[in-house]
Amino acid sequence: MLDWRLVISPRRAMRDASHPELSPCRAEFVGDCGPLAAERYGVGLLASLGPARGNAAFTGSFPPYFSAATELRKSTHVGWSEQLNTERGTTMMQRMMKRLATTVWVSASLVLLVLAAGCTAVRSTPLHPEAAGSLVPSVKDRDAGRVAAAYGFDVTRYQTIAIGNVSVDMPASWSEEDRRIASSVIAHLRSNLAQKLRTVDQLERVVDDASALDAAANALRLDVRVTALELDQLVATELWQWLGPGAMQMETRFVDAASGRVALVTADRRTARAVMTQARDIPGTTARLDEAANYLVMDLVNLLSRLEKTAAHA
Repeated sequence: MLDWRLVISPRRAMRDASHPELSPCRAEFVGDCGPLAAERYGVGLLASLGPARGNAAFTGSFPPYFSAATELRKSTHVGWSEQLNTERGTTMMQRMMKRLATTVWVSASLVLLVLAAGCTAVRSTPLHPEAAGSLVPSVKDRDAGRVAAAYGFDVTRYQTIAIGNVSVDMPASWSEEDRRIASSVIAHLRSNLAQKLRTVDQLERVVDDASALDAAANALRLDVRVTALELDQLVATELWQWLGPGAMQMETRFVDAASGRVALVTADRRTARAVMTQARDIPGTTARLDEAANYLVMDLVNLLSRLEKTAAHA
């Protein structure tokens, strides 16, 4: 237990006529109290481990407003300390949350980079495929993602496929550079589609442009729409690097050229190999998206070949 001595310094004592009992004097006492942070009225509290030299009578006659002033000063000091600690804690928490959000985003990007850097474009689940009339591509297919076929559809009845419209959805926020990348990928997709369709056994003819189709009998028109094309983007790392590209989703419609009825719809999605570079690698991004497009085309061709074999064995 600490022995407390109270000293009223003559130089710091307040000359207050309303409190004549607080005179410029010196006194000491021993009390059983904790440390007090009070300096009002020129009072200082000194702790000592030495023997008690206090005056017990002085303790009883000490001004009653001293304890109130002491508690006021103490509560004010504690209040300011709590407010300062609260503000510091809030600021620190905000900084930690911002740092955590950035770390999580970059970590997720790096995980994607590690998983995709050493492999080919991987298949992923198509997101919100659009319906064509009453056909909604919702049946899971091992080759083409999600499919739906009209009642009575028989692919072996068609010997000709004409490639119709091939398009890509471009967000308004894309730059001219982004649009050039997308246009290049779509041109590659159309060329590769015509080439790979010619490998399907039951097709006797593949027309690159549906508008040049002279006879509609036993022909399908193929319309292709890329509903998602995720380009590379600048990520908030310490060095602000480019990461990407991302996924590519292709949705198709096979339309009976004679009747105009939609016979088959598909929705397929592939995630391209992602890399991280200091500067934007436009040729590399285009090449990796072209690779994803190649896989989407092969998925579609494999579906047609499988349907042909299934119908032949039926």
